[in-house]
Amino acid sequence: MAAPVSLKTVDVYPVRNYGSGVTPFYTNLALWVAGFILMAIVRIRVDPEGLPPLTITQAYLGRWLLFMALGLIQGLIATIGDLLLGIQCDNPALFVLAGVVTVLVDVNIMFALAYTLKHIGKAIAVILLIVQIPGSSGMFPVEMMPPFFRALNPLLPFTYSIDAMREAIGGLYGLDYWADLGALLLFVPLALFTGLVLGRYAFNLNLLFDEKLGQTGLLDSEEVAGGPRRERFRLRTVLRALVQDDAYRAALSRRIDRFRRSYPRLIRVGWVLLIAQPLATFAVMVLLRADIDVKLILMAAMVVGIIAVDGYLIVVEYVNARLDSRLRLASLDRDDLLRATKEDMESGGGAVPAIPAPAPAAGASAPAGTQPAAPDDGEVRP
Repeated sequence: MAAPVSLKTVDVYPVRNYGSGVTPFYTNLALWVAGFILMAIVRIRVDPEGLPPLTITQAYLGRWLLFMALGLIQGLIATIGDLLLGIQCDNPALFVLAGVVTVLVDVNIMFALAYTLKHIGKAIAVILLIVQIPGSSGMFPVEMMPPFFRALNPLLPFTYSIDAMREAIGGLYGLDYWADLGALLLFVPLALFTGLVLGRYAFNLNLLFDEKLGQTGLLDSEEVAGGPRRERFRLRTVLRALVQDDAYRAALSRRIDRFRRSYPRLIRVGWVLLIAQPLATFAVMVLLRADIDVKLILMAAMVVGIIAVDGYLIVVEYVNARLDSRLRLASLDRDDLLRATKEDMESGGGAVPAIPAPAPAAGASAPAGTQPAAPDDGEVRP
């Protein structure tokens, strides 16, 4: 009656100690932080000064190879260091392989984000790290996490790299190890698409951020020596400037005048919302005497709202800068505009001609027909 059932425990994949059990999580954490530090200390875009002519793709892949080589070294140091510290590991070679693949994927993701969105991309990389800590089941089973993190779990690279390392530490089960590595490698083409394709569309936005950051003097704006930076325009915009000429400039001037009248009000609305959201959130918490679950929901809503307002302010600033750029484009001499378009298309720029932009320090428009020696997009043109 005191003991009606006897239990016999059989350890199928035993792990000797707690340190070996949490090694996959902390190794992934270290590799992500190591890759992020690379993004912070190594220049993201290529400075073409003194180099032979490069296309944007060549410049991206060249810098990508540098980051891959450094990431490979980081992966070897972290995983071999784990083994030297004495963790349990059933398959050391597969553990090292999982670490190397992990850091190469992580660096791919962070490099693509930093290249495409610069400082915003680096901030997104930090957010991804924060989300992956509870969402990857590194410390606790994902079934113990809230529904939000359970839904994110299959979408996070940590999920697959941690599982692959666990297989190498405790023992292999079928083809699960290789399935995890295969799923992890799926993030590589996604990162390459982000950097090589979306990075081109974010080029003018990055120019705007570089200019604003350079004015603060607080952050590196990665300006290229040898001349002012160049903006890029769609071929349709250039054709309108060529064909409509005076009519196009007049319509553009009227549009700029209307926007400039509403611009101060639009900026004030954004700043008021930025300040009001935290105050309103904390006031609701106090008035409702919210418990911890309600507080988490309110805080999450506040963060989402702040991100939305930041996006709104970025759009307003971007529209303001682009209208100025289009006016400078329309004011160029027809021959200079045709020559700039032809040079860019012949040099591989496609249907996106590059027009000189004013230097941030001077604050004045670039002279018509001026061509800088070294553009900021990693491409050197004849």
